[in-house]
Amino acid sequence: MIRATGILHNIKHPYAVLPEEIERTIRRSELYSGKASRRERSRHCDIAATKLIDYFNNCLGTHGFELSDEGIRDLSALITEVIGNAEEHGGHWYTIGFYRQKTSALATGECHIVLFNFGQSIYESLDSDSASDELKSHIRALADRHRRRGFMDLLTRRRWSEESLWTLYALQEGVSRFSFTERGRDRGNGTVKMIEFFLSLAGRSAKMCILSGKAYILFDGKYRPQDRPIGASETRKIVAFNRANDLEKPPNRKYVFTLPQGFPGTLISLRFSLRKANLETLMEGKQNGNTHNN
Repeated sequence: MIRATGILHNIKHPYAVLPEEIERTIRRSELYSGKASRRERSRHCDIAATKLIDYFNNCLGTHGFELSDEGIRDLSALITEVIGNAEEHGGHWYTIGFYRQKTSALATGECHIVLFNFGQSIYESLDSDSASDELKSHIRALADRHRRRGFMDLLTRRRWSEESLWTLYALQEGVSRFSFTERGRDRGNGTVKMIEFFLSLAGRSAKMCILSGKAYILFDGKYRPQDRPIGASETRKIVAFNRANDLEKPPNRKYVFTLPQGFPGTLISLRFSLRKANLETLMEGKQNGNTHNN
């Protein structure tokens, strides 16, 4: 697996080459990187998004499918937003991926895509001086309510901390460090929509983890973003990782928890299976007008 992912290739290790019979089943998305820079942002984001979409289409092509024009536009927008968030947090960002078509059943393959950056964690970004004061006040009040109810006492703090709460809150639709400001309009949708995109393709075989600072969050289809009323006439997608889907309550600790040591930035890892039978079902639903044109 280490050789298949390309890790040994990228560090010029002499044992990076796979046996030919295994190499034929592998498709890689080569390591691509960029760095936060206003002048270079658009070019780097666009190139990375194009590379990942071409790679993903190549994986779909092993089953005789490809993304529609609308699917390409949607996925490109999601990837660009996620990378744009990484650039705003500072430091280098990277994308890489690999796909293996299972030799025992060629109608199935497993894909793994990773996007990560070094710099501020999600929590550090939301709590920074540049973030919206109203947003910070709102999250701090929520954290205070969790503490008063004993959700963050000395016994549970190692599993459920304020850093994890801030990170989970950042995943809700419409939330970004510019929330409650004019600059924050139409921001904060990319990560959750990317989750939904891949869950729709792979169903419950898809897994996605977000590691940022000491916060770890796992999506596997059990908890999905759901529409919740905001005000009198607006709804937003909320995912709280508990039965009530309520951010006022702590999440399932198997899915959201605090690590003893943190990652110096943010890492998003997606692993999902592509099954020809599932793709055919999605295509039939699309033709009947029951799914999005992805």
